[in-house]
Amino acid sequence: MEELNSKMSEMKVEKKPAKKIKIKKKLNVICQVCKKSKTNKLCFCDKNLLTQINDHFHKNFDKQNSLNELKHIFDKKLKNKKYIKTHLEHCGEEGHYIEKCLGLEHNAKNEPDFKGWEIKKKSNKISFGDWSSTSYLFKQDNYMKSFNNIPFNITRNDYMKYFGNYNIDKKRYSWSGSCIPKYNEWNYNGTIIVIDNNNNIYIVYSNNKDTRNIKLPNLFTKQEYIILQYWKQENIKKFVENKFNKNGFVIFEKNNENIYSKMLIGNTIDFKKFINLFKNNKIIFDSGMYEGNTRNYSQFRSNCNIFTELIIEEYC
Repeated sequence: MEELNSKMSEMKVEKKPAKKIKIKKKLNVICQVCKKSKTNKLCFCDKNLLTQINDHFHKNFDKQNSLNELKHIFDKKLKNKKYIKTHLEHCGEEGHYIEKCLGLEHNAKNEPDFKGWEIKKKSNKISFGDWSSTSYLFKQDNYMKSFNNIPFNITRNDYMKYFGNYNIDKKRYSWSGSCIPKYNEWNYNGTIIVIDNNNNIYIVYSNNKDTRNIKLPNLFTKQEYIILQYWKQENIKKFVENKFNKNGFVIFEKNNENIYSKMLIGNTIDFKKFINLFKNNKIIFDSGMYEGNTRNYSQFRSNCNIFTELIIEEYC
């Protein structure tokens, strides 16, 4: 395992070249009014400092205003009302119902649902988002090509055939269910999730760890490790913090009679917290890719307990 982690860390994910910044020595500017240093921010006569304080105040004011607005909508449109399932119910139907009550249109944007707040329904598993990888073995970037030493892409269907499962009832292959590995654990199909020193996330295949009785093309057996897909740290950070690190999140909870009774208000989640939870297998990658559908279904989910641990207020 240490050898694999070391090898992943040695590879450098392509990044945009940083702009060269010339660092100039700062002058210690003294305020003529209070005779204190403006450079060291000791002068409270400074308009820029007052602007920062005002901006911070208004940000918190806007956060509280939007939360009060959510509470008002909850009281008026959801509280003490029963959610009635339809015969056409799918996993996102209740979420769509809540969005409709909030006056929101359903969308797949990677941003909070309501004025900086991410909205969730209470369930056993709660999704962080559907975040496709930066690159796949069927759509390799230069970084993957150089590591894998495979200069061409396989097809998406072959990807599911070689590394996924076959569903006898639905008569199709999928990259979902038991074939999806967890962090730092080898799966029966020779796959594992690893995270390098820069917090890039990889799903790696090793023919030596594959316990299946299946014949793969020779190019997958010639080298010890092959990257199947990966997420750049900067992309995952953007996904997480755009959605969960603005104001926080709200969970609408129902009682045993399916009646909305509580509004649970949670703290923000930044990338550092997310990646630590992932490394402790409290957040998992839950792929739902299957033949006949072009969507990758790259869900990151967690047990509901992870969200409830972050609750800072219960509004009834």
